[in-house]
Amino acid sequence: VACQCLVWTGITGWNTYGEMWFMHSVFQGNGKAPAGSPEREAYENGARAFLVGGQARAFVQVVSALVVIALSIKTTIPPRFVYSCYTFIGATTSFL
Repeated sequence: VACQCLVWTGITGWNTYGEMWFMHSVFQGNGKAPAGSPEREAYENGARAFLVGGQARAFVQVVSALVVIALSIKTTIPPRFVYSCYTFIGATTSFL
């Protein structure tokens, strides 16, 4: 349960602050810049890129959930082993 709470906290933090960080730090945008300026365009491009990334992440999460369900139903692999593998993969990719 503690692991799921930490995962939920991480996802919530990413969803809340990730877009702002992406628009400001990655794309060097400024939401308060005048319309049509390079800073404003960078800000809007960052928002669009974060949206596309979020949609791709949602698709991967759905596919991953279906794989976990299929492995739980169709094999004798213990669900906690499958879940721990996914947690390890997620932690590893977070550090990359």
